[in-house]
Amino acid sequence: MLSPTTFIPHKSILTVLTIFGGTVLSGAANAGAANFDSASSTLHIQAVDVDANTFDATLAMTRTSEPFQFDLTKAVQIAQSAGERALFDPVANKVFIPSVTVDNGGDEFVAELELVPGSNPMRFTVTKLEPGSKGIANFDSATSTLRIKAVDIPVSASKANTVDATLKLVGTSPFLFELTDSAVVAQPAGERAHFDPAVNKVFIPKVTIDNGSAASFAELELVPGFNPMRFTVTRLHSTEFTGCPEFSQPLGENACLLSGSITQDVTLSNEILWVLSGGVDIGGDNAQPATLTIEPDTRIVGQAGADFLYINRGSKINAVGTPQHPIIFTGPADDDTDALTPGAWGGVVIAGNAPVNGCNTSVAVCVQFDEALTRPYGGNEANENSGILKYAQIRFAGNQIRPDQELNALTLLGVGSGTTIDFVQLHKGSDDGIEMFGGAVNFKHVVTTGISDDNVDWGQGWTGKAQFVLMKQIEDDGDNGIEADNNEGDFNSLPRSKPMLANITAIGTGNPGVGGDGALLRRGTGANIYNSVFTGFRRSCLNIDSDATFQNAGIPGNLTGQLTMVNTYVDCPVNFNEQAGDAFLVSDWFMTQEGNEAADPQLNDFLPAPASPLLSAGAPVADSFFDATSYSGAFADENDNWTKGWTFGLN
Repeated sequence: MLSPTTFIPHKSILTVLTIFGGTVLSGAANAGAANFDSASSTLHIQAVDVDANTFDATLAMTRTSEPFQFDLTKAVQIAQSAGERALFDPVANKVFIPSVTVDNGGDEFVAELELVPGSNPMRFTVTKLEPGSKGIANFDSATSTLRIKAVDIPVSASKANTVDATLKLVGTSPFLFELTDSAVVAQPAGERAHFDPAVNKVFIPKVTIDNGSAASFAELELVPGFNPMRFTVTRLHSTEFTGCPEFSQPLGENACLLSGSITQDVTLSNEILWVLSGGVDIGGDNAQPATLTIEPDTRIVGQAGADFLYINRGSKINAVGTPQHPIIFTGPADDDTDALTPGAWGGVVIAGNAPVNGCNTSVAVCVQFDEALTRPYGGNEANENSGILKYAQIRFAGNQIRPDQELNALTLLGVGSGTTIDFVQLHKGSDDGIEMFGGAVNFKHVVTTGISDDNVDWGQGWTGKAQFVLMKQIEDDGDNGIEADNNEGDFNSLPRSKPMLANITAIGTGNPGVGGDGALLRRGTGANIYNSVFTGFRRSCLNIDSDATFQNAGIPGNLTGQLTMVNTYVDCPVNFNEQAGDAFLVSDWFMTQEGNEAADPQLNDFLPAPASPLLSAGAPVADSFFDATSYSGAFADENDNWTKGWTFGLN
């Protein structure tokens, strides 16, 4: 038999495999199409059809990170069996494998391998690797056991352990399962279940029964206080569209229309495409409260500019996606090619009863009306919980509702600190990415990409906290990274805006003709900013404006603590926007504070390069909301990419 090195590049794959094989073997191939042996790093394709011939082929892994690659080491022509076989398509130059196992285990994947032209020996790149038809989890009715083949359990924002878990059915009303066995496994590249510790739930995108073809989405909630752990099934429905619920109207093959006011608790499930018609209200204003639940992998579409989702005061949103299956709010006909224009629809608005400013000092409880929709917001419940928004994208929002009045991608009106905003991306909004009008809402792991106006905007007395924020502008659009006000009409109105923000990476357009400031701090705002980096902004990295802002800050060397910035890097063509008549130089304010540097942060795109000074430039923030970090910017190092998997148009 000739060795693989005798491969002549112009020969067809059939010729090469025949040279490898030499003789036709009698008998059928083994059951299944292929198996990967992790001990030897070899892929055995037990039967692959090439034209009218079938081969048993062995390949050795030569690249162990994505994209995986394999070299052909052996091929033997065999008799064609009646069982499942792989197929080589000479037009696509790909091998399609319908069933791949790992170490002959129960996990099954669908794979595509593309031939690398001119390779010698023949080399194949893995271009697709997804779970097979057996699903991520299966319920065995004979033994009353549920096996979840791969469930991710987060250990940090960017890393998770993956577990193979078996549970026993111990109750039926509601369904109740008890954990009987679990083992940490290597994380497969395909679809996986996800445990979210914030809500104590396991989200399973596909569950089968007795390895059948029908699949269901399942949600399991951890029951507190049990050892071994117990889980209640809180959601279970087919992954196939079966019709629209009564609170919506049918619209096409798998779509349902939402309109008007919804004053009951409802769930938007992920087998349905949900379409907004006009402003869709959840609850009334502190009346008829309702909770809107949205499952992972659900898509909500605004058809036109006037379509938006509004969570009224006293109501809640319960929208929890997963890293593999984020919730997507977007505009019409979004085909995931990033082709829609910003402002294709309205956006998402949450209104709450937390304190805001701007009222006469004699007013006991200040209530304001938002600028775009003239709806009421604000109150005296600083800790109010308006729900959770996690692992979600809001794309192409920000349409003009009235002349010169646009919605932001995400607008937070007097929202309280009991609300959870985590792992949320605002992409290509025509106004601001996220804007807080007063309130005390906090957020972590927020990404703004391609925003036309300001990435993060606040005013009217916002006193919340934020950590791990990536702002990434595009070359031809965008204004400020941060635009910060106390109150537009009364710069000293109380409560004064004074948020705490840490671990920001703000990247400007890099275009000398487009963009604003990295941070514009004005109109009397306060802020305490830690462990951050601002780079690439056209006008300047830092700009302090308005006499009231300077007075609130104090003077360099004797600051009041109301407006501070520490352990932060700036790197712009103009780092500081200095104006004649200002009370002090912005550069003096910045350089006299601890750990600040006007220097190259050494970023590789948005991640710190291996030699970046950001890696050790930070320090923990003395507040329980903040994760302790020793680095500046939003990422610990080049491997800490917590945006990967759930964001759009970024990685």
